[in-house]
Amino acid sequence: MQEGVFEGANQADFADKKTLYTIKDMPKADYQTIRVPDMTAYRYVRYVFSPKGGNGNVAEIEFYGEKGKKLTGKNIGTPGAWYNGTTTCDKAFDGNIYTFFDAPEGKGDFAWTGLDLGKPQSICEIRYCPRIEDGRITSGRTYELYYWNNNEWEVVERKKAESEQLIFQVPANGLFYLRDTKNDVESHHL
Repeated sequence: MQEGVFEGANQADFADKKTLYTIKDMPKADYQTIRVPDMTAYRYVRYVFSPKGGNGNVAEIEFYGEKGKKLTGKNIGTPGAWYNGTTTCDKAFDGNIYTFFDAPEGKGDFAWTGLDLGKPQSICEIRYCPRIEDGRITSGRTYELYYWNNNEWEVVERKKAESEQLIFQVPANGLFYLRDTKNDVESHHL
């Protein structure tokens, strides 16, 4: 996502686009929040993928308006998907950090996803989460740590992540796995 750009426009073809934010550094594997100082109202908002040829790799995007209201609209963007036809542009707005958009091509304006807000609205904040296909720990999610004991998996502890790492007190020389309780996804073999 590095060098990817969030844009606003009032023309459907983005001919009048204005940059709201450019991702300068490699984002962490968690939600990033950006304040947008420009209070211009836009009907169309989008994320255009990195000019380095990135096909997307964005799990979630949220746009917020005045008074912290989450903005909704009709999904617009590059049709198709790079990976098995399921990683379409609507996945960036489905509320699931384990799905993602990965465009069929990664060339400039040919790889983007966004929303038609229906009418011009001010964008005060943008939240986004990069692709988390490998099951990284994400703050706000609840995880269970399992331990192989007497030929069965036993729950050692259940914790809600407050950052990108969890700390557990565990027996030495054991076999463990960490599971996201919401998606039943094994996060890490430890």
